[in-house]
Amino acid sequence: MEAMPGAHLEELDRLSGSYWWHVHRAETVANLAGRFSPPAGFSNYLDIGCGPGAAARAVADRLSSRGKFAGGAEVLGLDGDERLAAACKSHGVKLVVCELGAGALPPLERRFELFTAMDALEHLKEPQRLLAALRPQLTDGALGVISVPAYQWLFSDWDRAAGHQRRYDAASLRDLLEQARFEVVWQSYLYSFALPAAVLRRKTLPAVEAEKALAFPGVPSWLNSALRLAGAAERLWLKAGRIPFGTSLLAAVRPKT
Repeated sequence: MEAMPGAHLEELDRLSGSYWWHVHRAETVANLAGRFSPPAGFSNYLDIGCGPGAAARAVADRLSSRGKFAGGAEVLGLDGDERLAAACKSHGVKLVVCELGAGALPPLERRFELFTAMDALEHLKEPQRLLAALRPQLTDGALGVISVPAYQWLFSDWDRAAGHQRRYDAASLRDLLEQARFEVVWQSYLYSFALPAAVLRRKTLPAVEAEKALAFPGVPSWLNSALRLAGAAERLWLKAGRIPFGTSLLAAVRPKT
């Protein structure tokens, strides 16, 4: 898993609380975790590919506010970049530095009831090795929420700059998870409203430097607010249905016994 440019890590940290894309993902992941949580909620949470830790903290805070995660409980994050330690600490995430693509995880302090992999698996050449190494670290009946970018035909310079190995569709993600002995209990696309713009941007823009390609498109505050409302509308729909297309794909999973 290649290290991200420092500027991109700083941008991820800075935008996590306000940018429409990050807010929608955090809300949706937290909604799924709450929806499939045990009655007592979760006391242990592991985030894979945690980056600066802001995304995991956003999910944990939302779960805590809904009584689904013990207040003050520690969030553990796995990532291969030592530069992330200070940012993770600032968000109350304990970073464990490890090579996620190595097919083995270091000994962890406990087994986990909840894990997330928010846009992490697409960085790995053999994600099934990580998933296999993860299983012994989970409690019986643990819940995982996974997000990945959608559609290989959307693969572009942005993906290459981000270090992506592939993008997924519903069938390929389900196959990966089931081969790794995870049961998919829920799956849907996300960001349906962003798909037309993504197609236009990815297929028409010329190649640019990696750091520039990774930058999230700047939007004025009114458009950011409108896109956050579109995300809220998607989340309402997802309470009862599924979305058949979008720029990302989400799955809620449990390890098979």
